[in-house]
Amino acid sequence: MLAHGAKPDELDEDIFRQICVMYADGQIGNHGVVETIGSLTTGVYNYIREPNKPAYKLQDIVGKRFYEYLYPPQDNKQVVNEALSMFVTRAKGFDPKRFKGG
Repeated sequence: MLAHGAKPDELDEDIFRQICVMYADGQIGNHGVVETIGSLTTGVYNYIREPNKPAYKLQDIVGKRFYEYLYPPQDNKQVVNEALSMFVTRAKGFDPKRFKGG
C-alpha cells in the first residue's frame, strides 16, 4: 500500500475490506502470499492498535494452521534426520568411513 502512495491513516472501510479479502484469498496453498499478506496485515493491525494493548504477532493474524504451514514445528527432528541419512547413503560414491560413527 505505501509503495502505491496510500497512507495508513486514511484507510476507509472499503480498502480495509479489500485487504481482508486479499488476505483470505492468499491462504489457499500459497506460501509467499500467506507470508506477505500476513506480515502486512500484522503491521497494519499493530499500527492501529491501542498503545496499551499487546502487539499482534503473525500467528495471531494467520492462525495456528497457516503459521505452522509457514514455519513447520521442529519436533519431527528424528524423522528428518533418518530421511537425510537414507538419502546420503544412497548417493553415488557414498563412503561411510567419512562420517563420524561410520
